[in-house]
Amino acid sequence: MRFVVASLASAVVIAACSSSDPPPAQLVDADAGTDAPPAPTPDGSVPDSATEPDAPGPKPSKVDLSDETVDAGGRTRTFLLAVPKTYAAAKAYPLVLYLHGDGGDGRGMRSWDPFDDYSGDDAIVVYPDGINRGWDLYGAPIAQNREIQFLDAIIAFVSSKYNVDTTRVFGTGYSSGGFVVSQVACRRPGLFRAITIHAGGAPYEQDLQNPPKYPNGYDACIPNHGTPPNALAALPVMVFHGTADGSVGVDSGDFAATYWAYVNGCQSSRSASTPAPCEIHDGCPAGKSVSWCLVPGLNHVVWREGNRVSWDFFKGL
Repeated sequence: MRFVVASLASAVVIAACSSSDPPPAQLVDADAGTDAPPAPTPDGSVPDSATEPDAPGPKPSKVDLSDETVDAGGRTRTFLLAVPKTYAAAKAYPLVLYLHGDGGDGRGMRSWDPFDDYSGDDAIVVYPDGINRGWDLYGAPIAQNREIQFLDAIIAFVSSKYNVDTTRVFGTGYSSGGFVVSQVACRRPGLFRAITIHAGGAPYEQDLQNPPKYPNGYDACIPNHGTPPNALAALPVMVFHGTADGSVGVDSGDFAATYWAYVNGCQSSRSASTPAPCEIHDGCPAGKSVSWCLVPGLNHVVWREGNRVSWDFFKGL
């Protein structure tokens, strides 16, 4: 699916933390089937157009892969599971859920951009499959939302087979998958320890009637959707976006960072951080940092440093 962010006046984006401004318009479904990365070639390599120039080559895999199924909301759902070859039952492992963009699937996401290249021996990674290569971003209440049910079922399944540290479940997603992890983090506080968003955006409710709002008009995280900082919903967040993204506009990623800074009780101002070109919101509560990484010249792909930086971020929490 190709996404176009409906543009607003630039002043609205700049003033996104104002108490009187509503959140910028977000995702508009423009067409279908263009969000997925190119398929690997027959020899298993990825076409150059799928990655940034000079991206590192494939690394020897440190994981065993298996195709798994779970029942979620009366449906059989599928995902690719990556477990370290050195798995030891005495060790509690963090769990990373990496969600693909529209038009893709979990195995394709891993072929294109394997998170386990970076987590290696130190985490279990899941690459879930959306239904019909897409995700249910809005509409259903929490109890009926099929993606929340799916992620819950994955966590329960993997935890039943392996020693998972359920206090360290992390979410990361590309494009529509980035919107999903943001939405789930907001609607199900506590499911994720932290999230990273690649070429995606903030949570919002498109189809629910009268969704809860914060005082400044932003869609509110639930439960405890009072005046931020929202103690239940606040969590560490990193947002990555490219200046040349023609599918999900820069203002969507910028607002995602602004949104989570508001929820967490950070200031709207940002300061230079590491790695460059990332910036961190000032004044965030301890352990609730929000970072914005605007990558010059990057198109609608995952930044070649994005997964390495995401894993460094996660493993430090």
